[in-house]
Amino acid sequence: RTMQAFKQAKRDTKIMWVALTTAYKQNSDAFKTELQNIAHAFAEVEAEKERYLCRYGDVDIDNEALLEINVGGRIITATRSVLTQQKGSMLEATFSGRWEKRLQRDNLGRIFLDMNPDCFQAIIDYLVKMKYSPEPKTKKICQAYSKRKVEGDLSKMMKYFGIKIDQTMDHSTLQHDEIIFDSDEAQVTIQDYFDTNNRKALDIDEILSSFQTTMSKNQEALDDAKEELQKVKTRWEEEKAFIDSIVPTPKDDLINLNVRGTRMTVRRSTLRIFKGSVLDRQFDDTVWPMQQPGKESMYEWGNEEVVDWAKGHAAIPEEITDLLQKNKIDGPKLLTLSHEGLKEWGPDAMNIVIKAVCDFQTENKYIEVFIDHDEYDFRMIIEQLLRKVLSKDAYQPLSLPDINKTWNGSFMETVDYYFPGEMAGLIWEKTVKCINVQNAGIRAVNGRYTLSGNIDGVSAYRKIGVWKEQEVEFCLYRYDDLCEAKWWFISIASKGSQPGAHDDKDFYMAPASLEHSDIPPESTWAINDYGINPPPTIICKSELLPESGEESGDNW
Repeated sequence: RTMQAFKQAKRDTKIMWVALTTAYKQNSDAFKTELQNIAHAFAEVEAEKERYLCRYGDVDIDNEALLEINVGGRIITATRSVLTQQKGSMLEATFSGRWEKRLQRDNLGRIFLDMNPDCFQAIIDYLVKMKYSPEPKTKKICQAYSKRKVEGDLSKMMKYFGIKIDQTMDHSTLQHDEIIFDSDEAQVTIQDYFDTNNRKALDIDEILSSFQTTMSKNQEALDDAKEELQKVKTRWEEEKAFIDSIVPTPKDDLINLNVRGTRMTVRRSTLRIFKGSVLDRQFDDTVWPMQQPGKESMYEWGNEEVVDWAKGHAAIPEEITDLLQKNKIDGPKLLTLSHEGLKEWGPDAMNIVIKAVCDFQTENKYIEVFIDHDEYDFRMIIEQLLRKVLSKDAYQPLSLPDINKTWNGSFMETVDYYFPGEMAGLIWEKTVKCINVQNAGIRAVNGRYTLSGNIDGVSAYRKIGVWKEQEVEFCLYRYDDLCEAKWWFISIASKGSQPGAHDDKDFYMAPASLEHSDIPPESTWAINDYGINPPPTIICKSELLPESGEESGDNW
């Protein structure tokens, strides 16, 4: 009976062993199949990238080549390695070489970006620091660009290009050739485990635990591979969509502007983004021809056009024409031929070809549109148009503090010229919705005043505060006296009375600005009957912001 029980136990063990190894092999084979599918999917993405590179890109790019980029009319120079430093970013995608044939170019063949050149230069400067700094994570970006509006532009541009300050980039480094799982090897491993322990008492719980642990690790590896594949696919789709968004349409032709000597270049569609404006009408399709008569760009030429041009040029000898044809030189290559490359064609080729190209560019230089307005004023308008393009529905007009005090009068006149009437509000917000009063000797006066109707046709602002242990309503308003002088006051009006009465408790007053009398001045405030030094300073806002630094109570 004992032997019979032993034989039964042996049969049961064998059955268990067969079931265990069969289950392990089935799971291993399933994992192997799934991982092979994932590897195949990785290979498909890479193959599609290669097809796009052959169709739209340049397979012979030099990673250390210096690129001249036309950013809004300013030429910014950077190495391709700096521009492609943050892998996975849209900036890297743009300058990777994969999309060279789709990027917009100016008439000299330089890549054109319809963007704020100050912000783009700040990004380049930051990337250069990141490249050469021993401690890149400590580097800060754009300390020189601390103005609120420019800082916001820079932040949006960095987000647009996917630039990350801390360099914690998700590089998606798992490649399809790294996804390897060998079920046969795994089968040998478990077999070796049993062979090693077949002379010992086997712990079934330990075997099952080892089996479950191995399966869990395999599942984790499979899940990681799936997640990585999805990231790679998503990033590739995002890259294609991004490039599609910056590829020019027929209405995105470039307009070269001469703003009293300062050159700017802008897409025509950007100038027309606010329909009905003077700029929109000036560059409308019916007024501004899509292609300027008699002007053509060498960048658009193929090899046939280059050869025809060389044949018809009296100064270009036949042997150089043959070299252009033999080397299949098209317009973009002709514009980027280096001095060293031309030297290989002979001692005279360099000067002959370069001079001929320069002469052609001079003869076919795009017409500049002269803008007879102050450079600061017009640039501010262009920057707002670019903000609209970049921000879309999140666009915000300028507020008064965003405008340089030295130029705010002429700026508003320029805005009124190009955006007459209510359209001016598309560029800058005339209505001040919120005023922050600060630094006043009476602490209860300080805080945020919000728009609350108007007094005599001019906006008035109110806030609730505590003065002499009583809740009161402070009012900031303009008052016109009988002598036609205009003054701004911060007061507590008598109950049931409109501010401006003789029994108001006036704390501070300031003369209205001659240029903008309907907006309270930021400084020039003085104490009045109930005020104490120092007088306040104020900040006007076109949007309602969270309250900060508001003080309550008085200082008596």
